[in-house]
Amino acid sequence: MSTSGGNSRLDDSVLEFIGKRVCARPVYGWGWSKSGDGTNFVNSVPVEIPTVFHFLIASFFDWIEEPEHIYDGYWLLFYTRHVGCFDFSSRIADYNFHIGQNQPSLFSPSKNPQMAKAWPLPNFPNCSSVWGYGRIGMTNDVITNFEEERLKKWQLERDASKK
Repeated sequence: MSTSGGNSRLDDSVLEFIGKRVCARPVYGWGWSKSGDGTNFVNSVPVEIPTVFHFLIASFFDWIEEPEHIYDGYWLLFYTRHVGCFDFSSRIADYNFHIGQNQPSLFSPSKNPQMAKAWPLPNFPNCSSVWGYGRIGMTNDVITNFEEERLKKWQLERDASKK
């Protein structure tokens, strides 16, 4: 489940989540943006960070299932931001999120075959798209516990470095 030659991947255990809902928590990261064309990220504008939402994994091209959420019914394409092997229960990753109304495809090989092979980028044809940063876990509690543990670890490391 990793990109060819990549050092970042999802553990095969995430395959058991196909057909099931998982939770996504958007965070600020580098901010959230929107473009009028799902393939052009140059003319983008900032947007508000979406609230927590749930989505159904349907072959890892996924749509959001959160009634009354601003992006309910939209497709979510995500990929890890860091090296490692991640899952949705104990090894929570930071992800780039791309959200669009039409079903996504990956970066067109006709535009740049080497880029498409090494780093498949999102393409939401004929619609606007929104992108930003966040985390995914089985539940919001799983994400919260991960963030709390990571904060404790950083605080311990900071305190140890002051001694």
